[in-house]
Amino acid sequence: MRHLLLFFALLGLVYSTIYWKNDDPKDMADPVIVATHQIHEIYAAYWDRKIIRLFQLMRYGTPMSRFIEEHAADEITVHVQEADYFFVDTEHGIKAIIILEDVSQNSTDYDLVKMSMSQSASSPTGYTVFGWEKCENLECD
Repeated sequence: MRHLLLFFALLGLVYSTIYWKNDDPKDMADPVIVATHQIHEIYAAYWDRKIIRLFQLMRYGTPMSRFIEEHAADEITVHVQEADYFFVDTEHGIKAIIILEDVSQNSTDYDLVKMSMSQSASSPTGYTVFGWEKCENLECD
């Protein structure tokens, strides 16, 4: 009887722990969600002035770091149009096409960007942005 009581007490503790309340792991396998999360983490690190964390999430000196500096005063909304995993030799990551819209003005000013992320053990999200290229046309070829 004591063992059964102990079992149910431990079962209650297990289900009430914070780790069970995390996002669904299946969602984190979706590259669109991962890319969106990465961008939000980068902007959060920038606005919180967590420089070490920022450069764990993206490589220093990339066009993305310059873009963030140039548009620091703008209110930018981010929409990941498409994203997919890539595998090249030993490197794994995500390539995404992103729409960045400046909503701080009364205009429809937006940029279409190709973003590439590779897996990184030192990054809090597990990925580091290494590629950031503005698209010249709407197809983003």
